[in-house]
Amino acid sequence: MKKNLILITFSSIFLSVILGCTNSNEYRGQIDHPLYSNIVGGEKVEKMTDIRSSTVLLFFSGGTQGAGVCTGTLIASDIVLTAAHCTPSEERGSIVVGFGNSVEESSWMIKSQPVVVLDYRIDPLFDEKDLGKNSLHDIALLKISDKAPEGFKIRDLPQRNFVINSSDELKMIGFGRTSEGNNDAGTLHHTSVPASQITSSLYDDETKMDYAMPGNIAVLQPETGTCNGDSGGPLFVKTGEGLITLIGVASKGGNIQNDALRCHGYSIFVDIRSQLDWINNTLRDLRK
Repeated sequence: MKKNLILITFSSIFLSVILGCTNSNEYRGQIDHPLYSNIVGGEKVEKMTDIRSSTVLLFFSGGTQGAGVCTGTLIASDIVLTAAHCTPSEERGSIVVGFGNSVEESSWMIKSQPVVVLDYRIDPLFDEKDLGKNSLHDIALLKISDKAPEGFKIRDLPQRNFVINSSDELKMIGFGRTSEGNNDAGTLHHTSVPASQITSSLYDDETKMDYAMPGNIAVLQPETGTCNGDSGGPLFVKTGEGLITLIGVASKGGNIQNDALRCHGYSIFVDIRSQLDWINNTLRDLRK
């Protein structure tokens, strides 16, 4: 009986999101993390692709913020890489993992056998209250209760010496809104931009200062990129030879000059190469 009640509750909450309910807390200031976001200017994912095959939905419920979504990447059969601010909390609630292309598709899978988070680890240096200066440590690993369905694949971590060339292509994929004003979180989209849009610093016209992003990958996105649900999602690099490498974890986004266009400014990703020691040590810890 208790299990049935849990499944009914999850089903009801998923339906609420399908009907357009999202978190009531909007962005607070120019720099904030996109917990409830999607890909802007991208395309809906209709079938299994290489980058789709390791991407999962993280659905939150039971928290004080209401229902919401993040994105994650499978780096082991039962381990998901995501952002630290996409982990269970009193505000966000608990997590159910979905393997569908949308919240609606995932809800039918969850009715039969919900995949939940059994354990998780956050970079101990992460401070959610200071994410604007702390995005280097906005990374987490989730241990889930079941393995991914057939057709999904485990994504390898990058080599520490992997180099992104300006001629490469960056690929982003995630669940959530498709623009600042659209309340359409919950459907998987993807997009691509040239690697030449990576910037070493962000310029604030108000302060007349450049802000460096050590340990992060900052990507300019005037037309297409991440928005508010893409948090925790992957940044891939596709080389000229066609090889695809996981390189980043979506942390936050914004527009220093115009907050109303916060999904048409920049996105910041945790550079996985700077976190390889923590990820590998934590993987071993979660498997004990």
